[in-house]
Amino acid sequence: MRLNKHISDTGFCSRREADRLVAEGRVADANGDLDAAAGAYEKAIAIADGLAYTEPPYWYYPVRQSLGSVRLRQGRLDDAEKAFRESLARVRNSGWALAGLVEVAKRRGDAKAEQTARASFERAWFGVKEGPDLSRL
Repeated sequence: MRLNKHISDTGFCSRREADRLVAEGRVADANGDLDAAAGAYEKAIAIADGLAYTEPPYWYYPVRQSLGSVRLRQGRLDDAEKAFRESLARVRNSGWALAGLVEVAKRRGDAKAEQTARASFERAWFGVKEGPDLSRL
């Protein structure tokens, strides 16, 4: 039996459970229940972090970016920044995570941090000039 199938079947660090939690978080977010969305995303992150390392990655969804977006909309700027920085530690130069850091700095009124984050974002982002819509995370 393949290891990942065994892990999934036994429920230990199940990607299927992480999938379910992300879907639960997306629905809660769409319904405006940001606390429930954040809780589901945090549980999904814990599961995804326990998945076996594979190339290509077994888990693709940037849950930390979704969590950062929720925390940003809740006004929990320290938590949003933490989520976006943790996402960047896993996916360097993620335009979405860098856009999140720009928004965190802007909301804090920290012009220097905003300028630094914006410069990193502009080097990494190849999409529309305005950047991504963080509410879509």
